[in-house]
Amino acid sequence: GWFSLVFVFMWLVGGFILPVEYFPGGLRWVAENGPFATLLALPVRVASGRDALEAVALQLLWLFALATACRALMTSAVRRLVVHGG
Repeated sequence: GWFSLVFVFMWLVGGFILPVEYFPGGLRWVAENGPFATLLALPVRVASGRDALEAVALQLLWLFALATACRALMTSAVRRLVVHGG
């Protein structure tokens, strides 16, 4: 359900519908540094050798941030389930 709601947003920010280079200033910065466009461009950057280390570092940063957020959400959900007798 949630994936269907954010699918179009993910494709837009990832550069599938409209290239990220056409976005206006602030939205372009968010799209270029977000997890979707970087993930899409990572294989090309590594193969061409252009900013490969920076792209990999940005992906590792996103991996750490999202894993930390997921861990916190899971801890909260388990705590709530245990409190309710689950």
